[in-house]
Amino acid sequence: MQQIATLLACAVILPCSPLRSQLWQPVKKPPFARYAVTDTAAGPPVPVDLRSNPRASRFRTMLREGARKGPNFAGHFTITYWGCGHTDCATLAIINARTGRVYFAPFDIESDIHYRRSSRLLLVDPRITYATEEQVPGPRIQYWYVWNGCILALVDSVPMRQVQGR
Repeated sequence: MQQIATLLACAVILPCSPLRSQLWQPVKKPPFARYAVTDTAAGPPVPVDLRSNPRASRFRTMLREGARKGPNFAGHFTITYWGCGHTDCATLAIINARTGRVYFAPFDIESDIHYRRSSRLLLVDPRITYATEEQVPGPRIQYWYVWNGCILALVDSVPMRQVQGR
């Protein structure tokens, strides 16, 4: 019963415990190094520019809190995300730590995301990666996006396989 409660909690809270992310993995290794960046920010991030995006003022508190943590993606950008409200999704924003400019992903996230400060590659797991094949049958596809400084462009859709022994 406790395992079911954990799985249900994972469906709502992002990111979740390792239980979910260890159930499935992409069939090929993500090429973070192919999209490496060397241009990193030094010093504290500038304040968020709420006028840089029409949606930014609606999420000013979440954006400001996320930006304060400093760059964590693609050199001098900060990825931050928060729950959509009553649904099992999260809004994802990318903030330029040098200019404060805000960009929103063209999708909501429903599970884990993976990224590095040293790379422009962003991986988005499907929602059902928290469940076994027996619990929720069907394919799992991880989406790979590359950040070009203004938009996330889809570069690959990678099938996932269930990790053995879980």
